[in-house]
Amino acid sequence: MAYLDEERDDIGSSRFNDDDTWTSTGNRPPPTPCIDRQRGLPHSVLCRVLDAIYGRLGEKITLQDIADAAFMSRFHFARLFRRSTGYSPMEYLLRVRLEQAKALLRQGTTPISDIAAVIGFADQSHLTRHFRRSVGVTPLQYARRCADTSPLAARVILD
Repeated sequence: MAYLDEERDDIGSSRFNDDDTWTSTGNRPPPTPCIDRQRGLPHSVLCRVLDAIYGRLGEKITLQDIADAAFMSRFHFARLFRRSTGYSPMEYLLRVRLEQAKALLRQGTTPISDIAAVIGFADQSHLTRHFRRSVGVTPLQYARRCADTSPLAARVILD
């Protein structure tokens, strides 16, 4: 099965405003390109599911919650979602949260512990563990590198 282009830095930078923040005013990003449209989720269902994900990004979301938005069992939904996006629902959710964390870290004005809470991680260490695994550096190192490359970036507030 083909996967989405893994060389991209962001899961779709068009999902963020010009100031690198997610639009929570109901402007959900367009769905990711469909891998197998014939056997995946219908477009309208995929849009409804993405609305549910992005609308509750800062909350604890289970597979059942997402599957309920599609009106399917969680097992059937997970299969179809993977066919449609190339990611499992929980992998997709994690990637979206990490992209939101990157955007907030680039702004440099929010403490890392607050970023973790706002985007749905249990605590700062939970964010750090997933961030390091995905990006290769800790959130603090990422924020410092962004601040070094951008003279206008503010300093990250540490706890």
